[in-house]
Amino acid sequence: MTHSAMGGASTGPAEGQQSNAVEAIEPVPAIDPPAPSGAAAWGVPSAEPTDNAPKAKRTLPWRPLALGALAGAAVMGLVALFAAPPTADALARSAAAGKLAAAAESCTSSSLELGSDHRMVAVDSSGENDSSATLAVLCMNDELGAPDLINDSMSATSSNHGRVQQGWGNFSVSWSYHPENGLDVYYSVAR
Repeated sequence: MTHSAMGGASTGPAEGQQSNAVEAIEPVPAIDPPAPSGAAAWGVPSAEPTDNAPKAKRTLPWRPLALGALAGAAVMGLVALFAAPPTADALARSAAAGKLAAAAESCTSSSLELGSDHRMVAVDSSGENDSSATLAVLCMNDELGAPDLINDSMSATSSNHGRVQQGWGNFSVSWSYHPENGLDVYYSVAR
């Protein structure tokens, strides 16, 4: 046993002797992290993630794409199911509209007016002796293949008949007559 410098007895080895005892190691003081700088010094959180921040759940990038493709395919399937091709009647009406427009172009007259949708032509005479309107009506009837009965009915119409309507094929025609206003005729594509 030896005496220590502090005046107490020591149980350590004597001078010149080796000890098998492990010396106690003092704990290393914790190192403080560096002081924040930039935005963090002012209390603004950093945009960079920290180790103690909660980890975002990782989503698979293909999932939204697959869901979008599936939704698109479903919509296209519904459109294909409900969008029927044009019927024979619709195609015939379209062809009739083209024929009506061609007839109006062929039967040029100041009394004749083609509708903006090419499905109606109006011939408006300015009186009983308007030969331009009469020629336009005869030309339209011929171009559209109207039966002779329609020409005969138009020439026999009086102001007492009111508005008269006839149809053939994909066309319809209505007219009225007044001695002061003349013959007013409207051609249209039948519905």
